[in-house]
Amino acid sequence: MSERTFRILDQALNNRKHEVPLKVISKKEIVRAHFNFTYAAYAKRFGDELKNLFGKLPEGVRLEGYQPEEIERETKDSTAGYAPLHKYEIKAKGRVSGPAKGVIDFYDRLEHNALVELEEIELEFQG
Repeated sequence: MSERTFRILDQALNNRKHEVPLKVISKKEIVRAHFNFTYAAYAKRFGDELKNLFGKLPEGVRLEGYQPEEIERETKDSTAGYAPLHKYEIKAKGRVSGPAKGVIDFYDRLEHNALVELEEIELEFQG
């Protein structure tokens, strides 16, 4: 956040201190952000959509520990004794990290997908 932006925010909060009980007590520059995620799907169409979604990251954003596990089974092997197995299955977990804006933008895209579970975004500040 630039010094000018900080001053504008601080002034706005002071002007509304009776309505918005917030006060800036310190400031640090946000340098990066990250969040963890998991997903699972049981239809090839949804698996392809998820792989495509995670294949198109904003500039500077990267995936860590991401190795999707994809299984396709023959229909004759669709039982495991107790419950039927899905013909198709994909599962993945990992971490998205990078510049804060790109990470937040990608999080916004993911949070509308019911197959993806997201943890909170964590911000990394400059020393």
